[in-house]
Amino acid sequence: MKINKTLFCVIITCFGSFQSICQNNQLLSLEDCVRLAMNRNNNLKRGNLEIQKNAIYHEQALNSVYPSVNASLSPSGNLGRSIDPYSNQFVDRNIFSTSLAINSNFTIFNGFQIQNGINQTSINQEISQLSLESMKTD
Repeated sequence: MKINKTLFCVIITCFGSFQSICQNNQLLSLEDCVRLAMNRNNNLKRGNLEIQKNAIYHEQALNSVYPSVNASLSPSGNLGRSIDPYSNQFVDRNIFSTSLAINSNFTIFNGFQIQNGINQTSINQEISQLSLESMKTD
């Protein structure tokens, strides 16, 4: 019987403290309510992410004007009986070799595709900003 009374007291205490946590006596002004609604709106969050994504695409389009350089290094080794890569004969020794490659690409002219891509990403950036402003006013 004593356990039931103790359990009942614990449950009543928990409910009482939960109620005091849930009730917030802070008064909010209209500006606070609008700010809270804007911070919690998923469409506005998605619009901000769209702006960030378009900014990254625009930066990539701007960087596509520059040439690209790639380099690779690949060492290889054969231990024991192997074929000598220079004389093409079987040898019983260790052979180590290394290959080095450097590639570069530079676009001279591609029918204004790079410039059109830059213009398109710039326009997409403006569209996403205007769309976000429209969502904020709605």
